[in-house]
Amino acid sequence: MSRKPDPTRNVDKSTTRNPTRPDPTRTRTTRDPKSEIPETRMTRNPNDLRPEQSRNPDDPTRPTHLPPLDSSSLSLSPSPSSLLFLPGQSVLSLQVHNPKNHPTNPLLSQSQSTNQIHPKPQMGQTGLLDLENQFAFYGAYHSNPTNILIHTFFVWPIFYMALVLLQFTPALLSFSFLKLNFAFVFAILYAVYYVLLDPKAGSLGAVLCFFCLVGSDLLASVLGFSLGWKVVLVSQLVCWTGQFIGHGIFEHRAPALLDNLAQAFLMAPFFVLLEVLQHFFRYEPYPGFQESVTKKIEANIGEWKKKNHKKLT
Repeated sequence: MSRKPDPTRNVDKSTTRNPTRPDPTRTRTTRDPKSEIPETRMTRNPNDLRPEQSRNPDDPTRPTHLPPLDSSSLSLSPSPSSLLFLPGQSVLSLQVHNPKNHPTNPLLSQSQSTNQIHPKPQMGQTGLLDLENQFAFYGAYHSNPTNILIHTFFVWPIFYMALVLLQFTPALLSFSFLKLNFAFVFAILYAVYYVLLDPKAGSLGAVLCFFCLVGSDLLASVLGFSLGWKVVLVSQLVCWTGQFIGHGIFEHRAPALLDNLAQAFLMAPFFVLLEVLQHFFRYEPYPGFQESVTKKIEANIGEWKKKNHKKLT
């Protein structure tokens, strides 16, 4: 029995799809594994503050290995070119130091590492309390051995005889065993200043100031004012004349009195004491002090000689 076609059903044979034959209108695409975007994942490496990202070995523009950052080589910096965003934290501005200037670099010399651990004050940084620069300035005016010897014998007598003269000033406060006059005030100021310059050598300088204060009081009470001021005047003339001779004949340079008045009257006794401690006991307030002072003295003397040469020419 034959089946009659349904006239109501209009079938377009051109649109029918045969599953056994490929469709010429469709293009088949292939999947290239190399074109996939590498997966980025955030990991926390204790030695690396940056996110770890997988690298494509076939891409020559990307590095395949990043060295870990040392946390000691990072420091806060206002540079906008080195911003780092950390998850759950605020924005930090970090700057990587040059390893050549890092104190932990083994290529650094021992003296450079010591200078970074014990930073030295710069010229003019602390003024009167800058022991290194002040002592270098004093040493530039006292480099001749004979002149140094003259100052060693004449500087402290100047201080002592000045206290003898100040013992005749009226007392500011008076106790049964102590008289607070201008001699006492000056001795205390000198002693405190020397301790602030260097606690070790300054303490010895403070003890010397105390003995000078006690000795000046005893000498002033024995001599009296009528004879005391004459003894003070003669001793001051002898001591100052000896120092000027040392500068003019042996040092061939004017004393520091003309360039630094405070150093000539306030610091000179302590610097004489410090020179004695360095010469006989190799004392240094801190490691590398003598080496640094010597370099600054040589630089100061060299600059002074150049100025004199220009004046002569």
